[in-house]
Amino acid sequence: MADAIPLSPPLRRFVQHWGEMGTRWGVNRTVAQIHALLYVAPHPLTADEIQTTLRIARSNVSTSLRELQGWGIIRVSRDLGDRKDRFESMRDVWEMFRVIAEERKRREVDPTLAVLRESVAELRRMPSEREATRRLGDLLDGGGRLPGDAHHLGGRDSHPAKAQGQPAAALTARPAPVCKRLIRLRSGLTRGARCCIFCIDRNHRRRRTQMKAIGSGRRLPRSGNAALAAGALIQGVLGIEFLLAGLSKAADSHYLANFKAFVATSPGAHRGPIAPLIQAVVTPHPVLAAWLAEFGELAIGIILLVAALETARRRFAGRVGAELSYEPAVALAGAAAGLGLATISGTIFLLDGGILPTVNPAFAFSSAIPVELMMVPLGLGIAWLELGRFAALRHARIAAR
Repeated sequence: MADAIPLSPPLRRFVQHWGEMGTRWGVNRTVAQIHALLYVAPHPLTADEIQTTLRIARSNVSTSLRELQGWGIIRVSRDLGDRKDRFESMRDVWEMFRVIAEERKRREVDPTLAVLRESVAELRRMPSEREATRRLGDLLDGGGRLPGDAHHLGGRDSHPAKAQGQPAAALTARPAPVCKRLIRLRSGLTRGARCCIFCIDRNHRRRRTQMKAIGSGRRLPRSGNAALAAGALIQGVLGIEFLLAGLSKAADSHYLANFKAFVATSPGAHRGPIAPLIQAVVTPHPVLAAWLAEFGELAIGIILLVAALETARRRFAGRVGAELSYEPAVALAGAAAGLGLATISGTIFLLDGGILPTVNPAFAFSSAIPVELMMVPLGLGIAWLELGRFAALRHARIAAR
């Protein structure tokens, strides 16, 4: 027989305590003790070494090792020339917790959800059981939590029939097959499964709180996605237009002279609502104004493109469309870019004379509304859209804390 592994008193207490805690978690005491021993052992152990150290039957050791292998938290290795299997535990604590959580979900939570789906499907065919259908549907969606009492589905004070003093016969009026399956399943759940269901409930309640913070009105998901996609398309087109305009100014070797000539010959620079501002700010400082116009268009174009790509990214599922921490800042910058777009476009429209659109035969085969004027409401709409997105992201982040 193999020699026992020397364990100091603190390690022996840890192994014994881990076994006691295992029974509270729904795990066999011997399985938990073997796992603790393998975790603290300095090297992989054979089944004989485990048997000698813990002083348990060989059959019990073999059964427990198979159980731990089924959980996926121990590995089997074999030395060269040695026919004995050696066992070692995972060392990464978080990876071990992740594997255990996934296995508990597969063993305990997934069967619960499967039975709930079957029960809800049967109850939906029974018009007299609308209330039970609604409650089990809420439980299936994560809106309810299985109670701690294993003898019935509701708590002592939570059942509406008991709370209202109705006779006990009303509690047994539900279809027998459905109730029997749920009670049988509930009695077999361990504390770990109830903890998993509690986490589902907490996450669902958090999502409901986020939705309430964003707004109580209902929106059709498809129409919301279509509106955001259309807004991203408009943002992208205007972003490309402003980016190209800024790059064209940067590539113009006579840009400063052309800017001065444009301002000097524009009707709106001498008369109109912005003439005093042009004469007081732009005319005395043409270099600064030209620089602001050039780099302002470049910045607006880049921000609008980034905001459009970010909005489009969130339409995807999985990791690609996951929520990221920088989104509120991008949305706020997109709103500022939309206001800048409307301001620059409105200024150019007023500098050109600011003629409002009218019915004119000369516009029969051309645009009746100047392009700069059309960009003003588009810029304001982008700012509105991005401000709304910023507010929704901020509310959701605050509600999730």
